[in-house]
Amino acid sequence: MNRTLPIALLALCAGCFSEHAHPMRRGDIVRTEKPVTGTTRERLRHTHDQIKHLLPTQSPTSLTTEDLTDKDGKPVDVCKHFNVNPTKPDSLFTNFFGLSYSAQLTGPDYTGQPARFKWDNYEDVWIPVRDGLSLHGSLGLATKDGAVLDAPCVVVLPGLLGWNDTFRTRDLCSALRANGIHALALETRSHGQTVMRYPDESYAFGSLEAADLMRVSDWLTAKPHITTTGLIGFCWGANEAIIAAWYHSVQGRHPCISERIAAKMPGLPNSPRFTAGVMAFSPVLKWDDVVDALDTPHTILMHPVYASLQGTVHNRMVFKKHANPNHSLRSLIAKELARSPLDYPEASDDVFDFHRLLPYKGKDDGNKLADMKVPVLIIQAADDPLASPQAMAELFARIKNPNVAGLVLPSGGHVGFAAWARAYYFSLIVNFFSTGSAPLETGSADR
Repeated sequence: MNRTLPIALLALCAGCFSEHAHPMRRGDIVRTEKPVTGTTRERLRHTHDQIKHLLPTQSPTSLTTEDLTDKDGKPVDVCKHFNVNPTKPDSLFTNFFGLSYSAQLTGPDYTGQPARFKWDNYEDVWIPVRDGLSLHGSLGLATKDGAVLDAPCVVVLPGLLGWNDTFRTRDLCSALRANGIHALALETRSHGQTVMRYPDESYAFGSLEAADLMRVSDWLTAKPHITTTGLIGFCWGANEAIIAAWYHSVQGRHPCISERIAAKMPGLPNSPRFTAGVMAFSPVLKWDDVVDALDTPHTILMHPVYASLQGTVHNRMVFKKHANPNHSLRSLIAKELARSPLDYPEASDDVFDFHRLLPYKGKDDGNKLADMKVPVLIIQAADDPLASPQAMAELFARIKNPNVAGLVLPSGGHVGFAAWARAYYFSLIVNFFSTGSAPLETGSADR
């Protein structure tokens, strides 16, 4: 293959592969005709049926929870349904648009830069989660006619080693506020401005951070006008959102939570958390497989998504001054855990067990989503260049919990739904977090 051709195409389409703002626009939001009630699966069907006309007209039929399995309860062939190539998900030639949508919403790596833009009309907050550690966030309260509303607050999580200064996060928070929902853009431990204040704090890859999110929820609901909390995550942040909701649902007690991890978790009251719901966009359901793939070096020409992730891994190792920086995510996880409270030889294995969402090489996932007690909606794209859409069918062939619903859309790449179908994306989110009250007046998103 002539390897100069992909470079030429990228040069011609540079705008297609760089971060863009995709803010909500006036008229984007379509509210369901009746209040969104029932189980999460019923709510998804009700909402999707009323807003699916917002999807591009040439798109194949989306798959909702029940469509992901056949009449015998077996996984359907998701890639065949959408006519996508499962063997080359990150090829420029077979998945140009999936890669483009992904790039437009991913945002740049975080390597300790100062904030790129101001969060006007937001409060800069530091939320204590344990002695000597607070998490940074930008909190925006929704108002109407100058008065703060009584409403849920949705916590928006960054992606892997990400930060708040991405257009995706800012545009989403603005859309939530414009539709009567409070928003907190949160930077978890060792992310964004949090790591700048606490440079010696390491990341425990979503294990210890699950308890941190319990503290964040409690801090929010103790404030006036915040009635309950919800979570939205993208990519690895979506995994963290799912696991945090599960951790709350099982009250920190489950066979997949090792005694050594449990011993490092704080005791927490059995308070309501995340009852507004959890939306997980493009989670990496087969996380073990991705970690395996990143053990091998990749080039931007042959595997641009893996190569980009390996660049993020290397940058993190340099930023945190880890010895012998390399491109292996497995190595980064081990190095970070060695500096965390989970500094014992088997910590990586325990953390993988904690986060596993599907069985892997004989290792059990603990059927975690069967225990979920809060509404969870998982959204994946058929042309996701990183996370296999087939994993959605495998997951929902095993999970019968009506609190957990799944949706596979024809396109949107990896977290790039706003680039592909902006009005559908924002309408889905607003209806999911709707309290069922009369629709609020929807104006343009604050900037």
